[in-house]
Amino acid sequence: MFQSLTMAKKVIAFEDDPALRAQLESVFFSIRNEYQLQATFPNPLGLEQALKDYKPEVVLMDLQMLEDDDGLVALYKIKQLAPTIRVLVLTMFDADQKVFNALCLGADGYMLKSDFSSYQLPHEAIRKSLGTIFEGGAYLT
Repeated sequence: MFQSLTMAKKVIAFEDDPALRAQLESVFFSIRNEYQLQATFPNPLGLEQALKDYKPEVVLMDLQMLEDDDGLVALYKIKQLAPTIRVLVLTMFDADQKVFNALCLGADGYMLKSDFSSYQLPHEAIRKSLGTIFEGGAYLT
């Protein structure tokens, strides 16, 4: 039997804001045939176990959860442990240094939370950003 070429890509997300985590779950439900949000986490403390348990193809990562830049540290760990996993940074920081640091550490994309949450159709914003990443581009807002 052949596997479907359109299997949904596996996604996990690290985001400290419970309301945004709930919004992500709703958004991913509407695009579940393309991207399956398997789990969300309020912080990156269990990062290595989450990568082992869920084997995601992409991780959405907030830059600051428990402390300053813990998302950057988690991004670095992901790229060291599993360099093929794509990472889309989803953050409120648009400072040039934060963007630069994330890209230098291997982020495949950088999306501002304000762009995601204010987008008319947030599922289209996520679909567009992840599509760009999986086509080999770097998504930046």
